[in-house]
Amino acid sequence: MEGSPRHNILEGLKALHAETFPKICGNCGAVFHSTEDYVRKTRKLFGNGWFRAADDGELNFVQMYRNCRCGSTLLVHYWDRRDDSEPGRRRREKFQRVLDQLVARGWDRDIARDELLKFLLGEKSSLLEIFLARLHN
Repeated sequence: MEGSPRHNILEGLKALHAETFPKICGNCGAVFHSTEDYVRKTRKLFGNGWFRAADDGELNFVQMYRNCRCGSTLLVHYWDRRDDSEPGRRRREKFQRVLDQLVARGWDRDIARDELLKFLLGEKSSLLEIFLARLHN
């Protein structure tokens, strides 16, 4: 239901991913709709697959390398929240809006932040899943 707390939080989470996904494998055409989908449908290359980098304009980002099921190496970029560019500022605002919505619904701010960061890194957030399921009911 549009305008509901669940809808607002889900839309905020989607907006945080909007610049990265969907990701499409250039070799086989596999489509990855979210970080969670990307991690579930691919394999780690080595270590945790994360690398911190910076582009020529000094914008910081993290890269996640994984192998598609077809064997092709894929890469996604996650912009560092310290990015001071206009797109970086907008991403921080989106993150803050979702965080504020969770806190307004009774979440501890530190726990909410940790769970949102887990979500953005493609890790399972059981707390967010349970929360969203309860809002839906």
